[in-house]
Amino acid sequence: MALLSAGILFIESLVLVFSTKSVFVLTQTSFGYMDSLSLCFIVLTTFVFFCCFIAAKRGLVTLFSLELLIILTFASTNIFLFYIFFESLLIPMYIMINT
Repeated sequence: MALLSAGILFIESLVLVFSTKSVFVLTQTSFGYMDSLSLCFIVLTTFVFFCCFIAAKRGLVTLFSLELLIILTFASTNIFLFYIFFESLLIPMYIMINT
């Protein structure tokens, strides 16, 4: 059990999935399986939004909800949840563009 990302994500085991063309690394976390590409996107998203929070003067609630929905989109393993989270990104984006 390794600690990653400041105590938020606990890795319990790594599973290698071999396909015909590439190797995927699935990470079993405390809330399900996540592939290595999604984990990279989540880390990149948190870093970019941290810089945005420092530079933002207003609209922090909208920015936080946008970050939350993007992370949920990347962390979803179900196609239905991915669709719901991806389409719900339009609401904070609409608010941010119109203000």
